[in-house]
Amino acid sequence: RCLSDWSSDVCSSDLPGSYIEKVHAISNGGGGLSIISGTVTGNTVVSNGNAGITVGNGAGAPGGLVTGNVVTGNFSGILAICPSLIVGNEAINNFNGNLITVGSGCVTANNVAP
Repeated sequence: RCLSDWSSDVCSSDLPGSYIEKVHAISNGGGGLSIISGTVTGNTVVSNGNAGITVGNGAGAPGGLVTGNVVTGNFSGILAICPSLIVGNEAINNFNGNLITVGSGCVTANNVAP
């Protein structure tokens, strides 16, 4: 579901294998983009009240691929429940951390996330 409700995630899906591409999630009171498993690619996620991008749910879901996103000025940048693959993102100036992984089995590479 994608919506412009100030208090909810801009785009979220609880369906396995979801694909979120080229969304501009900006200045939302809730989170930016959220999926249980699937791909999040080519998005701009700025100034959201919770995590910019959340992937995984910690209940045995296979995680996802997060690649080619710009994530800045959110409460948290990219929050990934492992296992997930986080590659080639720019996550900067997020208040509670730029790239947060929970659990084991996540792979991170070529991210700009100081």
